[in-house]
Amino acid sequence: MAVYDNRFDLMVKQVCIGHGVPIITLSSYRTFALQVQKTAKHAKGDDLAVVTRALVERYTGKGLRREVLVSIAFDLFNVAVPLP
Repeated sequence: MAVYDNRFDLMVKQVCIGHGVPIITLSSYRTFALQVQKTAKHAKGDDLAVVTRALVERYTGKGLRREVLVSIAFDLFNVAVPLP
């Protein structure tokens, strides 16, 4: 059973609130962060950056803001998302 990490949620919330994201959309940004976290367990370096870019594109298509997604990827996982 996985242990719930409240600090992770807090870090995602801090990034989102810093960008003025409405509270109602926080769960979508958290889902993005969890997918990046899961990917980071299996991919490193350029591979992780490319997959994270694909995730950013996917979530941008769902209506989330690109600058917030890129900020989450960089601030929480130290992943610089390549430009499209």
